[in-house]
Amino acid sequence: VYWDSFNCDSIFMIIFIISVFAITLNFDGNKNRITKIICSIGKNTFGIYVTHIVFLSFFSEYFVWEGFPSRIVKFLLTLGFSYLTTVGFSKNRFFKKFVSVA
Repeated sequence: VYWDSFNCDSIFMIIFIISVFAITLNFDGNKNRITKIICSIGKNTFGIYVTHIVFLSFFSEYFVWEGFPSRIVKFLLTLGFSYLTTVGFSKNRFFKKFVSVA
């Protein structure tokens, strides 16, 4: 599978994932809907990282993504589906240990 310009095995990708986790884990502020989503993404960063490859493969295989706007859509779809999958897995007592911090 051709991964466009993503370099998944780069040390910089690992640094990026750890950075996102560190920035969003203890994010605090007004307890509105956006803050809760940001905190939830921070808690589920590892699960998103693990599951995103499935959705990235699916979207790359079945849809054509050319140009910057379509790649943004691909990114948002991959993030959204990975996040929802991880949140679903975190409801299970067994999987929660593997995909979520809290």
